[in-house]
Amino acid sequence: MSYMACRTRFQVISERFLCLEMPHCSSRYAHNSRETMRTFLIAALTASLLFSPALARKSDTLRVNTRTEVVAAIADTIETHFFDAVRAGEVANSLREAEASGAFANADTGEALAAALNTFLEPYDRHFGVVSGVPEPEESDAPTESPFAWYQMFKTSNYGFQRAEIIDGNVGYIDLRVFVPTHYAGDAGATALRFIRDTQAVIFDLRENRGGNPSMVQFIASHFFDPLDPVVLNTFISREAEYPTELRSLSYAPAGARPYVPVYILTSERTASAAESFAYAMQALGRATVVGQTTRGAANPGASFYVGHGFTVFISTKTTKNPVTGENWEGKGVSPDISAPASQAFDVALAEVYSSLLNVQNLDDAERQKLEWAREAALSRTTPATINDINPSDYPGDYGVRTIRLEDGRLIYQREGNEPLALIPLAKDRFYLEGLPNEYRVQFIRNKKGAVIGFELQTESGERIMNNRKLDGPSASDG
Repeated sequence: MSYMACRTRFQVISERFLCLEMPHCSSRYAHNSRETMRTFLIAALTASLLFSPALARKSDTLRVNTRTEVVAAIADTIETHFFDAVRAGEVANSLREAEASGAFANADTGEALAAALNTFLEPYDRHFGVVSGVPEPEESDAPTESPFAWYQMFKTSNYGFQRAEIIDGNVGYIDLRVFVPTHYAGDAGATALRFIRDTQAVIFDLRENRGGNPSMVQFIASHFFDPLDPVVLNTFISREAEYPTELRSLSYAPAGARPYVPVYILTSERTASAAESFAYAMQALGRATVVGQTTRGAANPGASFYVGHGFTVFISTKTTKNPVTGENWEGKGVSPDISAPASQAFDVALAEVYSSLLNVQNLDDAERQKLEWAREAALSRTTPATINDINPSDYPGDYGVRTIRLEDGRLIYQREGNEPLALIPLAKDRFYLEGLPNEYRVQFIRNKKGAVIGFELQTESGERIMNNRKLDGPSASDG
């Protein structure tokens, strides 16, 4: 099954965000404001319909002539609106030929036809998307629903800003799941950026971000460039516009401009659309290191069009062209600077951040140790030592007021009167306490015969507390 056929409704919606018009772009082409708002509303309202309960019901059986009419209407709409007139004709003709040859003959419901069309269209452009079960829009220029109602669903998730925190080593981290337009999410974005404004590096986690609106891409990116020296982040080209539309960094950065702070962007195969735009632009302009997997490869924005019989088709009415590379990421995705499985991208990036910070001069011993420990813990999570690598039976025993025991395959550390904590292996004989990766180290010590005779509890403040093991056999001094 293709990606388009099996993805969730939320994925369909979020990948459509990039279609919305850009109120903050500088352009030599003057858009008609009424038509711009109309495009915005159609796109938003069409996407909102994907959450309709009606879509959860099985579609009625399609008649053959209905299927033929839907395919013909989609082909005509693509030919009229797809951003490249030559390719538009090619795609439309291929679609007509496929229908004539019976390629969609087995699609006997609206859902089945939409899935088959998505499978067919996806190779031509990653933003193509057909949806069935959509109510016919009213024949009126006035919207039947405010777009604000649709964006309300993001209110409960802080408009996509899932997490903002400061990690050990004074590293800022923002987990951003969708780029909601600044008209709705500007305050949330500014709050998240203010929270991390004094950090030594910033990590944006876009591994679960399927896209969004260019205005939020522009807003966030603007905080990492000189406000007095704006740069072009991206350009948009369409058949209707005489000149490209430029998306420039803003001179307004309410959370404070930080043109020199190191920026890292985490990606996965699911990262798409506007999320790719942010990663691609920041990478091309030398302002971010991308860590993770090659992204989905959906670069061309557009809008949804109703074609009759309850079907809409999303068509890329524009293409993007980066001013630095002269290209975009359509079909190939954004390639990471540092490749890593998506599940490990955070720790790989974090280790890179700590390595960079360790090169800063004038670190005192405590600061250096904390960064080294943080890097050690991050690296251990990317290539973790397992309990089988360390021969766990070597360690259990009494160590004065502290004990080590083996419990359900895990080594457990406990001080008298305190809660037990699991020991997480860093390497043979070296561990940290679960939940406290940068506060303590447990370094076991062996005698010349290889027997564990004690451990040194090391603290981040530089203390070294020796804990001798109570031995039933050879004494601690043997060997």
